[in-house]
Amino acid sequence: MVRAGYLFMQADCFADAVNCFEACIAKDDTGAAQAGLDKARQALRSTGLSTVTEEDANTGDDFGVAVALLGSGNWGPYAWGCLTSSGRFRLTSVVAFKQVDAERVLDECHAPPGVVRISAGAVGVASLLEPQGAPVVLVDLPYGMLKSMLPKLWAAGKHTITRSPVAMAVDAVRSLCDQFTTIGRPAGAGWYIASSEGSD
Repeated sequence: MVRAGYLFMQADCFADAVNCFEACIAKDDTGAAQAGLDKARQALRSTGLSTVTEEDANTGDDFGVAVALLGSGNWGPYAWGCLTSSGRFRLTSVVAFKQVDAERVLDECHAPPGVVRISAGAVGVASLLEPQGAPVVLVDLPYGMLKSMLPKLWAAGKHTITRSPVAMAVDAVRSLCDQFTTIGRPAGAGWYIASSEGSD
């Protein structure tokens, strides 16, 4: 099981690595697991996605990494459902191009009423780019909009989670990767591409 923790580390899945090493320690495999746990926690902190215990997440306070959802497709609520299972994230805002779409997406996310801010249009997008906005953004936009929106989010230092595939042409993917390297990394942003399997 310690080996699985290190495999998670190699795949940059630091939260999963922390969970794996903690499970090893619970089974008295403390030597290698403790060293791995320390490394995984440090890596997780360096991404800006600090770990929160389930006990903290269940207190009802503002514990957990704040997440915003941008877009009005079906994948966003599905991806949010996957994130909520860890208890380490909290949905703070939903932004769509129309207010009615933002309200529908919020309903599909099954978030507690009055806790999540919904907004629409340019005002909503601007709120995502503010430093006090959520550090993680689930981006559920059409392919054509990703090439203009992702660099703005990265420049603001946001960690983005997008659906796979991110584009339909190799050159478009290469262009996004180049922009992430030149804009996102220097700003401390992260880019995570999630499988869309099971969301259709």
